[in-house]
Amino acid sequence: MLLTECTYSVCTTCNQRGKRLSDEVYGCDQCKRQIDLNQPEKAYLEATVFTHADVTTRLQFCSWLCCLKKLKTVQTDYFISLPFLYYDKGTINAEEFFKLVKR
Repeated sequence: MLLTECTYSVCTTCNQRGKRLSDEVYGCDQCKRQIDLNQPEKAYLEATVFTHADVTTRLQFCSWLCCLKKLKTVQTDYFISLPFLYYDKGTINAEEFFKLVKR
């Protein structure tokens, strides 16, 4: 979810767009917490919603809990690709993941 658009300077003479002053700011599609998509070491989850009308919607989440809450409200006539599930030390494991799904 795009929280803030990027901003540019504007030339006072010709009203042309100048140099970029700030980047876009993205957030979790559920809780709106800011996510930095440009920093791969700061993990975020991404799901894609597909429809038969060839419309796709990308959703970004800060956690599996937010992802599963939002996906319960998504309506589609086709399918949803879920984020990859990685089992790293100190993070969610398969048993915890399925407990979240069953909620």
